[in-house]
Amino acid sequence: MPCIGDGSNHWALVQVDDIAELYVLALNAPAGSVYAGVSGQNLPLADITRTLSHAARCLGRNEWLTRAEAVQRMGPITEASAFDKQFTGARARRSERTSANGDLSS
Repeated sequence: MPCIGDGSNHWALVQVDDIAELYVLALNAPAGSVYAGVSGQNLPLADITRTLSHAARCLGRNEWLTRAEAVQRMGPITEASAFDKQFTGARARRSERTSANGDLSS
């Protein structure tokens, strides 16, 4: 399981049903609206890749790649995977727009 960089960068996670509901909201929103679906869990990439490796029964097979190695193997979109992404649902909570599984932030 490849991990880009040292794995200390965070990824914002969201539950699949929540993101589906967010797409419906976005389709019906005024033009120019911006939404970010988040659960409030911003886990380090190292933890995510270890968990995925465990789920795929590939324990101990994590591979640490530099950004350059990742771009060479997976293409330029890989650069975005190396950024530290941390989001909250604070705006959704202020507007009382939450779901049963997590937050829907607009």
